[in-house]
Formats: sequence, structure tokens, C-alpha cells
Amino acid sequence: MIGSLGILNFFILMVFMANNVQVLLGGQILCGLCWGVFATLAPAYASEVCPTNLRGYMTTYVNLCWAIGQLLASGVLTGCLDIKGEWGYRIPFAVQWVRSLDS
Repeated sequence: MIGSLGILNFFILMVFMANNVQVLLGGQILCGLCWGVFATLAPAYASEVCPTNLRGYMTTYVNLCWAIGQLLASGVLTGCLDIKGEWGYRIPFAVQWVRSLDS
């Protein structure tokens, strides 16, 4: 998971710096692979590490965090709707990039 997080930082940079739609698409596909690792390993890790009586709560909390993240992402995207030019799509990726560097 840590390796995937490190690689994700590079892929987000690739998407942020994309100068054509082909690089943007390739970066998004590669980011999706890293997100798939997180979606697969996080609940499995939580269910293996937690005590038996807390496993259900922790795996549910992992899914809750995904839902909260989607709500935050929709808020960022809504805030960037009125921005004209390339920064209208670069700012959401920059916010995601800063957040992944913080983890």
C-alpha cells in the first residue's frame, strides 16, 4: 500500500502536467490502478489487523472514508466549475496531489 501511494504521487503529477489528452488518459488509467490497490487492500488489511469484535466496524469505516472522500471531491469539482482555461481541471488534481503527499 505504501508503494502504491508513492507511485500514485508520480501518476498524479503526470496527470497534472499533461499537455495533451493522451497523456491525461494514460495518467488517469495508471491512477485508477493505484486506487484499485487501495480499494482492495485497505478492507482486507483492516479485517486482518483488528481484533475480532472490531473488524466489522473497521471495514465499515473504510467504506465510510471512501464515501466522505467522494463528497469532498464533488465539492472541489463544484468549486472549480467556473474557472476557465486549463486550471479548471488542474486545480482538482493539485488538491488530490497535495492530499496524497500529506498521507
